[in-house]
Amino acid sequence: MSKFSEILVYLRKRSGLSQQELADKLGLSRSIIGMYESNQRMPSLEVLEALADVFNVNVDFLIGHSGDEEITKTFRTNLAELIKNTNKFDLEAAGVNLYEVDLIIKGAIPLSLAEAYQLSEQLGESMDSMLGNDLPADNNGNGQATEFIKLFNKLSSEQQSLVIAQIKGILSNQ
Repeated sequence: MSKFSEILVYLRKRSGLSQQELADKLGLSRSIIGMYESNQRMPSLEVLEALADVFNVNVDFLIGHSGDEEITKTFRTNLAELIKNTNKFDLEAAGVNLYEVDLIIKGAIPLSLAEAYQLSEQLGESMDSMLGNDLPADNNGNGQATEFIKLFNKLSSEQQSLVIAQIKGILSNQ
């Protein structure tokens, strides 16, 4: 399966649409959507743009080239290792969507910083450990990352976006 076909299936299911419902929104046949999802056919640029509009994403995201929202390879590697070594029932009980996590690990769907923090919390790990940057504990025995996550979660989505942009800028300069 290509990244595009995996991303399309993911977005359609996440939106709760059947193939027929998506086809109706785009003015296409259900069989064409099936061909896109089974990697038998690729859509035209016009259809890609229409899909992007339906799912409120950009075309780069649809074809798997959205480096803008990517965390790091280290995060994916550590995520894969944690998933492999953790009981699947425990993961599901913690609210981890194993299908979505598998797509994240494969790089089929990008992972925003906010989603990475949420996944880290569900797994009981700090972002720092997920990124391979363990920070020393403070006087209360809590890692600095835990405090950052608490503060980050209190921010509005606009403020979170600004923080994410700043962090991306810092990381791109390293």
